Amino acid sequence: YFALYGLTVSPPAPDRLSFQVTGTVDQIERALSISLDNYRDRHGRQFYATNADPRLPANLASAVQAIFGLDDYVVAQPLRAAAAGSPGAYAPADMQTAYSVTGLYRQGLTGAGETIAILGCDTFKLSDIRAFESTFNLPQAPITTVSVDGGGIGGDVEGTLDLEWSGAIATGASLLYYSIPSVGGGCSFKGMYDGVAREVSDNQASVFSISLGACESAYTGSTSIQAFENEFAAAAAEGQSVMVASGDSGAYACFDSSGNPSLGVDYPGSSAYVTSVGGTSLTINANGSYGSETAWGSETECFGPCGGGGGVSQVVPKPSWQSGVNSSGNREVPDVALNADPATGNVVYYTGPSCSQCGLNYYVGGTSIAAPQWAGIAAIADQAAGGRLGLLGPYLYGSTMLKAQASSLQPYHDVTSGNNLYYSAQPGWDMATGWGSPNACNLVGDLVAASKLSRAAATTSATGTFQVFLPVVFNYASTCSS
Repeated sequence: YFALYGLTVSPPAPDRLSFQVTGTVDQIERALSISLDNYRDRHGRQFYATNADPRLPANLASAVQAIFGLDDYVVAQPLRAAAAGSPGAYAPADMQTAYSVTGLYRQGLTGAGETIAILGCDTFKLSDIRAFESTFNLPQAPITTVSVDGGGIGGDVEGTLDLEWSGAIATGASLLYYSIPSVGGGCSFKGMYDGVAREVSDNQASVFSISLGACESAYTGSTSIQAFENEFAAAAAEGQSVMVASGDSGAYACFDSSGNPSLGVDYPGSSAYVTSVGGTSLTINANGSYGSETAWGSETECFGPCGGGGGVSQVVPKPSWQSGVNSSGNREVPDVALNADPATGNVVYYTGPSCSQCGLNYYVGGTSIAAPQWAGIAAIADQAAGGRLGLLGPYLYGSTMLKAQASSLQPYHDVTSGNNLYYSAQPGWDMATGWGSPNACNLVGDLVAASKLSRAAATTSATGTFQVFLPVVFNYASTCSS
């Protein structure tokens, strides 16, 4: 059909879920019965877009789920926040100690042999990463860049911080950076989709970290989100754990027709096939140990209201593994959390063009600093399990973790105070901090135990025989104590 209009059709992607079509504006307009024009939004940003949904003949329309690339409007943004006052500057050792990652290191668990993939629509300087590692006595992580659609050209700090902080937790892991084009300071949906599809097709990583997102309503209809859901479902089927920042606007990820903030959540953080990472404000004791934590939400400390993303999806149905919380029929986020308040933020080594004070004077908050650290913990869990754990949702909400939370091997710091500008933290799961922040050493042991019990149950169903696994694989009672 497209070839009849003179368009060039590329072979299907390796996962056979999509293909690309290239041609002139006139060819595309005629093939899809649209008109492409230039527009300017209320902020003065110029972009091109179609004035109507694309149309195909009836015999083809039912076979096409979504079409990306008919506009270059910037919608997906890095999910981080800057402090209007004095920023925090936690270093890797602070996070490693406070969240009990050091107990994993004592067991030789560093994420060795695992690969973390990161999606970003900007570039990074390898010298920044190496300076960060050298400053904090971290091993040099093997880093490989995969360019998608020509790769990124922007100099935003997002890719740098994702690489530095995933490696700061999983100190033995390899890193893959999937670089997609930046458009006016953000990412297009087409670039995001192509980057996700390429990472899933490559299937080189056990953990995939994404710190980009946009309000669900910014996507061109639920079918566009479903196209992404197909890719994330494929990632889960491959055994990848996908960690996504939940957002930095608290419960108000969206805007109404007048441009005022409204309740909503960011996608892909609301995907049913990812682990959504929210934000907290962390206090550390003088000896470096975990002190206390509250949900992150502030009307004044950022350049505008900010807080850990959380709420109810308007598009994605609730996955079965989340059925035990709340009564909504749709996906609720976040699942877990980690320090993201810029007032208690993290130091990043960055010398790019968007920095006002370069080097180690660059401090970052937001859930995009939390997601890569959770990705690091997930990579360590894969090493401990001897294989990919895959989608973590069924484990995080499962009976094994709930029992562990009621014991001395608690996987989470249950955050019970504060709010994300709308939803309040409370005992157990909530839409401000999910289950809470990680007690990483216990968490990894509990995840490994849950995965072994799950495999044992599958074996029982398949063969009628079973093997009993003890709930503690390592001697966590001693190795996890500070």
